Amino acid sequence: MTTETDLQAGLVKATGPLTIYEVAALREDLLAAFGASEEATLDLAEVTECDTAGAQLICSARITSRETGKPLNIRAVSDAVTQAMDSVGMDPFDILNP
Repeated sequence: MTTETDLQAGLVKATGPLTIYEVAALREDLLAAFGASEEATLDLAEVTECDTAGAQLICSARITSRETGKPLNIRAVSDAVTQAMDSVGMDPFDILNP
């Protein structure tokens, strides 16, 4: 997975797989975006694979958003992400939308 991060805009764009092997890097980018901006935007349109760890990270980012009062905008989501959430019993609509 690669990420493009624009901290001034609070934007984090993930490309490629989002699995247990990549979540730590994305987590750090998201925390930096939350710290540097009044809101964070996560673009998941180009995620090609997502597992339970990836789904959990997205859920955790939503919780962090609610707890800090800083909005998390999820701009786009690939089918891989919604399928991963479905497979573990998460409701993608509840997690992906504010």
